[in-house]
Amino acid sequence: MKTLVTLTFILTTFFSMSQDLEWQHTYGGSGSEVLNNIVRTSDGGYICAGQSRSGISGDKTEASRGNWDYWILKLDSLGAIQWQKTLGGSNIDFLYKVKQTSDGGYICVGQSNSPTSGDKTEASRGAEDFWIVKLDSTGILTWEKTIGGSGSDYCYDVLELQNGDFLCGGSTTSPPSGDKTSLTLGSSDFWLVYLTSAGSLIGEQTLGGFSGERLNCITGTSDGGYLLGGISASNISGTKTENSKGGDDYWLIKCNSSGNEQWQKTIGGSAYDYLYRVKETTDHGFICAGTSLSPVSGDKTETSANWDNWIVRTDSSGTIIWEKTLGGSETDWTQSIDVIPGGGFFCGGWSETNLSGDKTEVNFGGRDNWIYKLDDNGSIVWQNTIGGDTTEEALSVLALGDNDYIVGSHSLSGISGDKNESSRGSTDYWIMKVTEDYNYIKGNIYIDQNSNGTKDPGELNFPAKRVIEPNGKFTYSNRNGDYILQVLNTGTFTVSPDPVSYYAPLPLTHSAFFPALQLTDSLNDFGYQSTVSGINDLSVTIAPATRFRSGQNSTYAISYYNNGTMIMTPEIIFHPDPQLAYVSSSVTPATVSTDSITWSLPLLEPLSGGTILVTLLPNIALPTGWDILSSVYINPVTGDATPSDNYHSWLLDVTNPWDPNDITVNEDTLYPAQVAANTWLDYVIRFQNTGNDTAFNITILNPVDTSKVDISTLQMISASHTADMNWISYERNISFNFNNIQLPDSNVNEEGSHGYVHYRIKARNTLSVGDSITMFGGIYFDFNAPVITNTAVTYIVIPSDIQNHEQEVNYIYIYPNPSNAEVEFKNVVLKNTALVMMFDAMGRIIYSGDIFPGKIKLNVSTFVPGLYTVVISGSDGIWRGKLMVQD
Repeated sequence: MKTLVTLTFILTTFFSMSQDLEWQHTYGGSGSEVLNNIVRTSDGGYICAGQSRSGISGDKTEASRGNWDYWILKLDSLGAIQWQKTLGGSNIDFLYKVKQTSDGGYICVGQSNSPTSGDKTEASRGAEDFWIVKLDSTGILTWEKTIGGSGSDYCYDVLELQNGDFLCGGSTTSPPSGDKTSLTLGSSDFWLVYLTSAGSLIGEQTLGGFSGERLNCITGTSDGGYLLGGISASNISGTKTENSKGGDDYWLIKCNSSGNEQWQKTIGGSAYDYLYRVKETTDHGFICAGTSLSPVSGDKTETSANWDNWIVRTDSSGTIIWEKTLGGSETDWTQSIDVIPGGGFFCGGWSETNLSGDKTEVNFGGRDNWIYKLDDNGSIVWQNTIGGDTTEEALSVLALGDNDYIVGSHSLSGISGDKNESSRGSTDYWIMKVTEDYNYIKGNIYIDQNSNGTKDPGELNFPAKRVIEPNGKFTYSNRNGDYILQVLNTGTFTVSPDPVSYYAPLPLTHSAFFPALQLTDSLNDFGYQSTVSGINDLSVTIAPATRFRSGQNSTYAISYYNNGTMIMTPEIIFHPDPQLAYVSSSVTPATVSTDSITWSLPLLEPLSGGTILVTLLPNIALPTGWDILSSVYINPVTGDATPSDNYHSWLLDVTNPWDPNDITVNEDTLYPAQVAANTWLDYVIRFQNTGNDTAFNITILNPVDTSKVDISTLQMISASHTADMNWISYERNISFNFNNIQLPDSNVNEEGSHGYVHYRIKARNTLSVGDSITMFGGIYFDFNAPVITNTAVTYIVIPSDIQNHEQEVNYIYIYPNPSNAEVEFKNVVLKNTALVMMFDAMGRIIYSGDIFPGKIKLNVSTFVPGLYTVVISGSDGIWRGKLMVQD
């Protein structure tokens, strides 16, 4: 009998929490829209604030007032538009914040340099002014107020006080003039403006030092006061009581309910630190979110690789409890944070970083939304990069409860990546709901050898077997055959495992019904039973488990499998390249000769296999870049159902020593006929513990472009140690988890410090000539930042162009070769401009540029001496060759 249990009872070592997009909507007109703020409303919907440059078009139902206008959207709980409002004058009006007020209406604040025009009834005071707009609950304009001095005044936030008045805050460069009576303290200052509930000006206040300040947020506090948060570059001066820590710092000012300052804190490092959002925590402290360029210095205990997210948690008096620097190798920017009621914090911003540092996912475009959940101690619980093929920026996030989140962003992308709606024009509002509210289907997959419908002692587990449900969610079984599949929402869900030739699962499907959320339906087991008898179907693969270096022991992994229904006694015949000498193998061979090694294996049960590691010594005289070709056969071939997979080979290059953490692919080019046939690509990711202590757990994340390869065909072939494979759909990563690997470091045990994983996947048949498939990995040794491998590239090429040159030792005639200056490509005939690329021995592109008809030359005097691969690609064809650069 199935049982439904709560989530707390199902967590296992191979399962990790994740989340998904429950819904998303794109809103905009034919021009540009920028979303700055989203707030949950009392009816369970949302109010959105930003600016628009569109007329009536797309989702926009009101005409533009001028240049940029305020654009306010009221949405229901599912993101459907209930009403919208365009407000502005004839010039530029930017809306930064909207808040729901105690009367059910809305207060909107931003900046304007419009004169009296459109919805603006007051003249500009100077350059830019605070423009404060009050709407009723249906979006009707109640009142609007222009407040400013002769300089520039920007209003970034607003707070309704306990007495119903409004506190508006931002920055100012104005001297006493217009509505401003307080003195200027520096180049720019915090500026606070107090209004009655009807919009009448009560007073104003300037805060700051003798340099520059900018107020970005106002947070109400549980004691009836409020906290001001922003940026300061000033030392002790004006109203500032602490010196600067560096260029710009986080600056916090806590005020009581009467508006009197209780304390202030300057928090930062030696460079630039920009604070954007502060929220009160459940213990009445504060969580601060922004970005930092500072190294370890001042209050910063972790260095920034570039611009990184900097999250600071303080107690109620502003004393730091902890601070975290989070990001990858490029720019990462957090501009919003919210407190999760049950504990932890939800953060949102944008990132230009691919997999590196704390970031576990590659970008779709140049800049994507990056959201992440932190626990109470600042550790990342999960993260998600959400974007399309161009630019996204999440500037506002909400934690709706413990499992649901809203992300407010703007996007320039059309349908691509995570984005499923077309662009309305240029940049649009892009709002999505992210949820952790899954239900879970749990079971085991095994080989039902006696076909009795029950897993009996001794029957084999079926690891790395995919289980899928019709909506496209899928997962893989772990080393014990166990699986957990996450499904969104309530209702009935049907799951089934992938088909296997000559076998069928019993039952074919399982159905699970969930009346609520966070439940688990267990006992959804599948036992594979043979459907035909007498099938002989053996297969074999070979892969380089290590790099091959002249004069140093190198290893192949030969993996074999019984796909049929008969117990077999296989024979494996390995043909090493003539430049390789046999050293040893993990299974004792039956025979060893100069050109072959044979293993006679014991009885092999159906749906089982193994791996032989064979170590060989490459000729010490081999130059770097020399091709090594080895192959392997498995017998018997006669009578085999699919004899094509009884043979496998791998062509590789002799290499120099370098980072031992790498990825390699068996095919660096594919022809259109191979693409049409959905050719397998075999990948090996190799790793080594070069640290100074044992690595207890290793995880490999392998980002996948699912438009180039078919993720449903993913197969794990072998690994150096016991590993679990899975597909992290929201990250678009294949993951390989080596739990409790206890890999020794190379100083203690060099030979034992290596590992690898070999998998295969099919190229999509929709690829065209000129396309390429790229793969790389991030290797995590325990809690360290990932080691990023090289990138393995497979090019889709025209076969005639390659075949003409493959008859030669070098595909390109290069003169002089070797060279230390300018080389000429003798047999390259170009009618049109083409692209020339040079790859080093690790597969990294070290040069890319145009090569022109009539001048088929390249200056290589600036390159480091060594052997390079040269690829020339253009409409006239593709040429490949080797080039040696000397001193």
